Amino acid sequence: MTLIRPVLTHACRTWTLSVWDINNLLVFERQILGKISGSIQCKEGWRIRSNKELQKLIKGAESVQYTKAQSIKRWEH
Repeated sequence: MTLIRPVLTHACRTWTLSVWDINNLLVFERQILGKISGSIQCKEGWRIRSNKELQKLIKGAESVQYTKAQSIKRWEH
């Protein structure tokens, strides 16, 4: 997340997020995390990590939540 979030959320204080934008951010974030974290070896062979497993890895620190928090900060100032 240290490498992904700054690139993904650059200038996010100026964004207005639609449902489409949020979905695309989540998809992109999970694709990148899946590639970085790699595959898992199981009984049947190798498999990619599920969304739930990726969620555990980032411990709920999604970029969308961060982006929304930054937008709220913009309006508070």
